[in-house]
Amino acid sequence: MLKLSEDITAGHFNILSTAAGSPGTVSPCAFVPEVLNRFNYEDWSLRVETYLLAEDLWDVVEASNEPANDEREYKIWRKKNAKALLAIQISCGSDTFSFIRNTRTAKVAWDALAAKFKPRLVNLPEYESNTEDFSVYVPFFDAVRSGDWSIATEFLTNNPNALTARTPYSGKTALHIAVDTCDVQIVEAVVQLMRSEDLEIKANDGKTALASVADVGIIEMARCLVSKNNNVVAIGDAYNMLPVVLASNKGHWDLATYLYSVTPAEALLWERNGAALVCHCIYNRKFDIAWDLLNHHPKLAVAINHFGESPLKAWSSVPFAISRGSRLSVFQRWIYDAIPIQPHDLNIHMHMGSVPDHGQGVHLFERLVMCFLVLSGTKMIYEMKLIHVRSLDFLHHTAKVIKDLDAKQMQDALVYEAIFQAVDQGNVEFITAICKANPELMWSTDEEKRTLFHLAIKCRQESVYSLIYGLSMRHALPNLVDKYNNNLLHMAAMVSPLKRLNDIPGAALQMQRELQWFKEVESILPRKARELKNFTDHMTPRELFTKNHKELMKEGEKWMKDTANSCTVLGALVITIVFAAAITVPGGNNQNTGLPMFLDKKLFSVFIISDALSFFFPRRHY
Repeated sequence: MLKLSEDITAGHFNILSTAAGSPGTVSPCAFVPEVLNRFNYEDWSLRVETYLLAEDLWDVVEASNEPANDEREYKIWRKKNAKALLAIQISCGSDTFSFIRNTRTAKVAWDALAAKFKPRLVNLPEYESNTEDFSVYVPFFDAVRSGDWSIATEFLTNNPNALTARTPYSGKTALHIAVDTCDVQIVEAVVQLMRSEDLEIKANDGKTALASVADVGIIEMARCLVSKNNNVVAIGDAYNMLPVVLASNKGHWDLATYLYSVTPAEALLWERNGAALVCHCIYNRKFDIAWDLLNHHPKLAVAINHFGESPLKAWSSVPFAISRGSRLSVFQRWIYDAIPIQPHDLNIHMHMGSVPDHGQGVHLFERLVMCFLVLSGTKMIYEMKLIHVRSLDFLHHTAKVIKDLDAKQMQDALVYEAIFQAVDQGNVEFITAICKANPELMWSTDEEKRTLFHLAIKCRQESVYSLIYGLSMRHALPNLVDKYNNNLLHMAAMVSPLKRLNDIPGAALQMQRELQWFKEVESILPRKARELKNFTDHMTPRELFTKNHKELMKEGEKWMKDTANSCTVLGALVITIVFAAAITVPGGNNQNTGLPMFLDKKLFSVFIISDALSFFFPRRHY
């Protein structure tokens, strides 16, 4: 029933362009210092709600239905709805805006963002205090905190309820306090006296004692608690994160491996914990757990974790795990290619309560190779290749999951975001694997209707550029334009991202590199495409290149002049020193005859001849 004017959408992008200085770049608007992302919903929603209240627009967000009978009221509502929707849209980041792109009412947009990004707190169970005055238990908590178990034991003799008492401020029990002190003996003593169900008590932050152990990373404490009550491994915190996920997030991998071995599989599939655990493994290159999870539950590869991220997208941002992301010398590359790595078997079985031992299946030849690598100092290269091979195995295993996904499922699984992020990072292996699994993804476009080829040129990723250009896409290149009518040459006319530009020393060499990119892209497009004007600047690619590189050109000229002056001064100093050395005779001259003191020495004759030849055959440095 409701059809908003297309001017609203156009106005939205104009505001974004004005605020950001270039199309498609979202910058904070006047009433929100930071656009909405996956981590700041609470602050963002408070500021946007305050703004909408100040502008008398909040009622359209709260209203359940639009006015249907009164035409005058409907027009007023439609105008207020458009203003509120626009305010919500321009305060979203480019990734979060995608969730409300097709919404037409402010209420639907607000509810959609809340459902996606609002942190979900669980209702914490209420544990009644055994006394109306916590001050009675203060000596016991102080004894636990200081590690004086004799005083604590004496106190418990008369006050056994102190074990389940909770502090007024944090709601922590004595077991939580003992865990915070990292005193394993105190923890074991407290656990021995507590009932098994008491280990499930949560503090005000929603954490059980085992969740607190995940923060400190002491595996002995975890074993003690799990042996008393193995149900605690499946109890999440306030955000429903399991202890194994919390341990991996903190980087305690020995503890995470143990907790994974005792956590039921169905618990990991609950509330996005499996996806979160796989993402942490990918970022930290701890692949055993990730391989095991994905082998038994392949769809976790495209599941969404607590922060709106999928393992597939996490993979796209980790180029260091792929061989092309590592820079090796010629000798190191030779060693890299010569190292044998056995194909990895994805069928890993992690036994209850034990950490898997991978050394038993290693062949004798591999053991000898490992000894050689350690002694020769090339163990780092071996570990690098091991990570690369395992990464590719994992990537191909993960890519198979997206074969049967439709467009909506791929959007929900962040597949499109992942592949564009891979282009930005230059992750060629990721793009190859994903596009082999689903070739149609090669024609994906972002919210600005830019293709992978557009982004590869804009981000100056030559490896991705070469990969895509080598495929059967050449016939379509002249027709590839984004929503602002920018073709591929317009992308080359934009300034390189700083992370790519800073890899080249000196403004003059940077300018040279920019010209090379422009000429390369220009060579693959017909003359008509070179004269195409975009909508935002009404410029051809060459005009846009001149405008965008004006400052870099000035810096390049200044750099060249400064370098020339420095070389001139240095050359003058070198010539002065060489000339002085040339005319100064070693040993000096005879005061009576004026002849050199070493005139009769053969080595002196050699020096004179060499010195003379150096004037006729100077060495040139480039």
